[in-house]
Amino acid sequence: FYSPSYAQVSHPYNSSKTIFVFSQPTLTSAQHIAWAAGPFHTHAIPADLSSAEDASGTAQPVMHAFCLPGHEAFLANTVAFMRSAMCFYVNEFGSYPFGSHKLVFVEEMPTQRFDAATLSLVSVDLLHGEDAIDPVYETRQSLSHALACQWIGINIQQKLWSDTWLVNGLGLYITGLYMRKIFGTNEYRFRLKKD
Repeated sequence: FYSPSYAQVSHPYNSSKTIFVFSQPTLTSAQHIAWAAGPFHTHAIPADLSSAEDASGTAQPVMHAFCLPGHEAFLANTVAFMRSAMCFYVNEFGSYPFGSHKLVFVEEMPTQRFDAATLSLVSVDLLHGEDAIDPVYETRQSLSHALACQWIGINIQQKLWSDTWLVNGLGLYITGLYMRKIFGTNEYRFRLKKD
């Protein structure tokens, strides 16, 4: 996948093979490094031209979504809001800590989502079509929380295990602020009461 920095070189002994050399220029904890390999369909999440730069004038990072064959019809609709979420987080909480962000939808995940530096592995169960109504709420909650975790949870980590509640709470709090922006105060209050 697209890493913040990678190079593609030919194999020294077999010209039909290619070697990819990846590097992560931002300091990252080992548990936040993830890989996904497969015959993925790629969808570039387009930049919002009205807000292609954040308040500080920095260009927004590249965003991509990937899914396995057979799920392409749902991919673009599911991730269409992600640029809006990126704009909100960048304007409210500072520049994005990495060079790019990727969402990779895979099957048979042991959990609904796994967040890593610049990458979130997500279950295909969150994909939905344009005619869906109820799944939109859960999908946007989960994917916007995955993006929020890039700031708090991956870039900013707890020092001790006893501080985990703080990292999790802050990530959910800024996700809630974004959910209030897109779904309104009543939905925000309903989710707070439900939680």
